[in-house]
Amino acid sequence: MCKKTLQSGAKLLSVVVLSLLIFFTVTSCSNSDSSNQSGTFSQAQQEQMKSVVDTAVAEGNIPGIVVAVWQGDKEWIYSYGKSDINTGAEMNPSLNFRIGSITKSFTATIILQLVDEGKIGLDDPVSNYVSDIPNGENITIRELLNMSSGLFGYSETDGFIKSYTEDPLQERTPQELVALGVNDPQNPVFEPGKGFNYSNTNYVILGEIIENITGNKVEDEIRNRIAKPLKLNHTYLPETPYMPAYSCSGYYYDPKTAAPLLDLTNQSPSLTWTAGGVISNLSETKTYIRAIGDGTLISSEMQAERLTFNPYTIVKDRYGYGLGVSWVNGYIGHNGSIPGYNSSAYYSPDSDTTVIIFANEWKIPNLNLGTDTIFVRLGKILSPNLDWNGLE
Repeated sequence: MCKKTLQSGAKLLSVVVLSLLIFFTVTSCSNSDSSNQSGTFSQAQQEQMKSVVDTAVAEGNIPGIVVAVWQGDKEWIYSYGKSDINTGAEMNPSLNFRIGSITKSFTATIILQLVDEGKIGLDDPVSNYVSDIPNGENITIRELLNMSSGLFGYSETDGFIKSYTEDPLQERTPQELVALGVNDPQNPVFEPGKGFNYSNTNYVILGEIIENITGNKVEDEIRNRIAKPLKLNHTYLPETPYMPAYSCSGYYYDPKTAAPLLDLTNQSPSLTWTAGGVISNLSETKTYIRAIGDGTLISSEMQAERLTFNPYTIVKDRYGYGLGVSWVNGYIGHNGSIPGYNSSAYYSPDSDTTVIIFANEWKIPNLNLGTDTIFVRLGKILSPNLDWNGLE
């Protein structure tokens, strides 16, 4: 769950943006790293990257974190801290995580596939597919995808996060989530197409549209359209609150009460659904985010549309939000934040660089150094020729 309303001069990537069975052989320990035998980063780069991660963990008081970087044939994988603070289990890069709003890129990909199939148009009005959306006849599919609809985010409504953390197993229908957002007094944030407001409401509506067009559950569409073609055996949108075996626990901290960390490992997927519900692991997220970056799952025309940015997000040609993806200095991907988990996954086709970060804590407000902050700081090391100033 994440909220990001663009304002001039804002630090775009420090916001809350409402986020693994593996082939790597990394010994689980409180502070471990591994490099691919085919190539290694320089010792100086490894030490710099480790320092970035360690600093963020210390300043954010994060229980555990996994960071992986690939650049060409070079690999660096680093895990630190605890995957479970109750058992003392060490963090391990092979664990399953909730990847939060990285889910939005899954949802957007299916919509773009449906456009390729001629079943929907990017500039069709939402009212063609879903009823009961205020001003739906003037909001387009494209505007849902690029966060320019002006619809208020249901996760930002009064009391939602409190309700979420007090009863994480509660069930909500997509219609109930959408109603929270569109019936809020702050809706609409602006007229359609006239701004940028990061809203989970948009992506729940898109989930409804997928089901209405295909006649199938969106969970099945994700499996058949994305997971199977990419051979992702442990990446899915769950239908129960429970994490699979060999998973990382997730924790929530409320700085207002300073109460102990709250274990939110098990939570109803209905609370985030197509806006943030997917579970994955490190190796499969690598495969997936590279496919998003190179357009494997859609036509070249739709990939160009995916990378057409909301004009209210473009910052000196260094940042833009497209159709379910962020573009940051040539890195294509998304971040994810839901109670318990924080994540980032980006791929640069130009430099053949992939960066994935999973952490097992989330705060409201998000006072910790988030995974996107770590990504930007790593970007300064991996792509020092690019201008990263102001992107934290």
